[in-house]
Amino acid sequence: MLSAIAGEVSGVIELAREVSAKAAFRGAWSFGVGLRGMKSLPAYSADISHGPLSKYSEDDYDETVEVDYPTLMDGGSPVLEDLVGRLLRATFGQTDVRPLDVFPR
Repeated sequence: MLSAIAGEVSGVIELAREVSAKAAFRGAWSFGVGLRGMKSLPAYSADISHGPLSKYSEDDYDETVEVDYPTLMDGGSPVLEDLVGRLLRATFGQTDVRPLDVFPR
């Protein structure tokens, strides 16, 4: 699920990059991610005591970001980090989204 979420979001970001390049659009882009039914996911825990897993505290995950052209085209996956970084840290303990970026710069 981790790679599917990040991969889909990465694909949309890459589509925006391609549209910007082809249309010579240098304006801002707004992106959003909305996921529902999140309370069923176990929350990440560094505790290795194998006690009962806590659950993600919110049922919904919503994140939006507006980026300018240089940020959209920047390397290091800043848009992907802004959109799904908090979710990946909370549920999977993933601190770096770059390995999950399907279209890295």
